Amino acid sequence: MRIKRLIITFTTLTFFWTGLVAPAQGAMLATQDYLSAAERAVAPTVYRALDRARRRLEGGDADIAAIEQEGIDTLRAAGFRPDYFEVRMAGTLMRAQGQDIDVVVLTAARLGRARLIDNVQCRATGEIRA
Repeated sequence: MRIKRLIITFTTLTFFWTGLVAPAQGAMLATQDYLSAAERAVAPTVYRALDRARRRLEGGDADIAAIEQEGIDTLRAAGFRPDYFEVRMAGTLMRAQGQDIDVVVLTAARLGRARLIDNVQCRATGEIRA
């Protein structure tokens, strides 16, 4: 049952991603009706926050709480209303724990009328404790 739910979750996330463009331009909706010009200018902050978390994890930083808080703070400082910014195990989406594991950093944040959703996967090299 858990695997079935996980597949449905990934399918749903994939559906959401069909409306987004390449990470190089940030998490911007393909239909520009949802973001003003000023909001489009700050939208790449979502990817930059995720990329910063990825670099910390790949560099051996195992302080998940600090990484997640930095992501939330970065998004809030740019004017977003974050729903979540979390580091999870890539295969199960459970809280990350262990060493040299595959993780995914997930976020959803509101900006104006839009809810931007993005994620990055990486290999966390530090020892993450539950």
